[in-house]
Amino acid sequence: MLAGAGALLGAAGAVVYGGILVAGLRTWWIGATGTTQVFLHLSARDVTAGAAAGVVAALAAVLWSLRAFRRATAPSLLAGVLESRVTRLRRARSHAWTAAAALLAATACLAGAAAGWVPDTAGFFGAGLLLLAASLSLIAALVRRAPAHEPAGPGWSGLARFGARHLSFRPGRSLLCVALIAFATFVIVSVEAFRKEPGHDGLGRTSGTGGFPLLARAALPIVTDPNSEAGRESLGLDVADHPGLAQVRFVPFRERPGEDASCLNLYAPQEPRILGVSTAFVREARFQFQASLAKSDGERQNPWTLLDSALADGAIPAIADATTIQYVLHVAVGDEVTVRGGDGAPVRLRLVGALRDSVLQGALMVGEADFLRAFPGQEGFTFFLLDAPPEAAVSLAPPLEEALADFGFRVEPSAERLAAFHRVENTYLSTFQALGGLGLVLGTLGLAAVMLRNVIERRRELALLRAVGYGGRAIAFIITVETMLLVAGGVVCGSASAMVAIVPALLARGGSLPLAAAGATSAAVLAAGVLSSLSAVAAVRRMPLLAALRSE
Repeated sequence: MLAGAGALLGAAGAVVYGGILVAGLRTWWIGATGTTQVFLHLSARDVTAGAAAGVVAALAAVLWSLRAFRRATAPSLLAGVLESRVTRLRRARSHAWTAAAALLAATACLAGAAAGWVPDTAGFFGAGLLLLAASLSLIAALVRRAPAHEPAGPGWSGLARFGARHLSFRPGRSLLCVALIAFATFVIVSVEAFRKEPGHDGLGRTSGTGGFPLLARAALPIVTDPNSEAGRESLGLDVADHPGLAQVRFVPFRERPGEDASCLNLYAPQEPRILGVSTAFVREARFQFQASLAKSDGERQNPWTLLDSALADGAIPAIADATTIQYVLHVAVGDEVTVRGGDGAPVRLRLVGALRDSVLQGALMVGEADFLRAFPGQEGFTFFLLDAPPEAAVSLAPPLEEALADFGFRVEPSAERLAAFHRVENTYLSTFQALGGLGLVLGTLGLAAVMLRNVIERRRELALLRAVGYGGRAIAFIITVETMLLVAGGVVCGSASAMVAIVPALLARGGSLPLAAAGATSAAVLAAGVLSSLSAVAAVRRMPLLAALRSE
């Protein structure tokens, strides 16, 4: 009955929680979606399945807990002792061996990543999860170890040690609190490391902008070479009126119009944009690759040269941004994407490389020769990367648009385009962190429930302490120490494990630690721990002293 009632409340809470997330996508996260036409879609089947899963999970937890009572004797149950001393020691040794094994496995993952046997992300993230398992197993062993027989000692330090010994009163509950907080902290801190801040990678040749401060689109194709003197004259690029235009170098791309295949498009593209890459651009070796089918040293140094290779089965080699490949097209490097050619016949494009976080997201790129064969009707150039001095790039955009207004020329800073992509990715990360925050709420609520339950079960002991002279402040301090140790254990385990897991992400973003997220999470958890201890202290103060003493 309790599980059913909880499932009903949980289903209602899920609807409210989902509504808040969708409302965020329409308001404060609108920069990522670009539309207010996003609404919560409710499915009775999904809500019912979620509620049923909650009931099943609750019943499974109850059955798992009842296993201990089957082996307990009647005297031990009357005394409130669920584990004998021998059982505690045996389980403590088992958890200690588990911690050692998990630590060795984490070390092996790190060694494999360092040696290149496993990918960096998989190696370090696996090591972080194993380190989390090892730390929780170590805590499980510590709270089950036999407490010291000597007194805790006088003064506040003695009271602190006395509160620490209370962690072993119900070791399973203590471990549950630490694990809930640790998992939530791990999610929040690790996800924050993948957040991308505007302009963090600069304008290097291997950055997301490729070293080009500006990019441009033309509504009508430009058929002349804008880098030659004759081409500039025919296009009306008057260097005399705007001397800065002489510093602009155009990198043109042929374009087969199609659907945007970037993360800015909420819909699955069927016919993505195709760009024709010139041989001159291939030789420049711009941008950074996340993956490729390169085999020779030359191809590994410049995977763009894969576009000039001839595939035996007649497919055309293509390159795209990693986000476009994985999250928009739902394919991988080595897979094929079929599009319509200029004559309507299918054209097979095989992905031979994936760019890492670039402004070229949203299109598939092929060699210029292959482009002209597959799409002979597409004339001229409509997409451009513009190379110019970074300090003068913004001031050059208006004269360029004015001079090429007849072609519908629109110039955009490449950093702004990349920031628009990052806003979408950061929004996804924010939703994951919102789920981690929900786990943190559950952890703190569980902490408060555990502390209240422990206080109620120890009411006779606490009443005896009050009777022999321990004041209210001393008892409150004992309970607070117990609570804060649980909180600190969860925060330290989760944060330390997350820091190991996100090493590749930290290196990719220049080594900046997600201190803001870690600090905010720690502050929130510590505040929740204080509130939990205060609620337990208030419960102690409300307990009748004489009734509790008589039951002792």
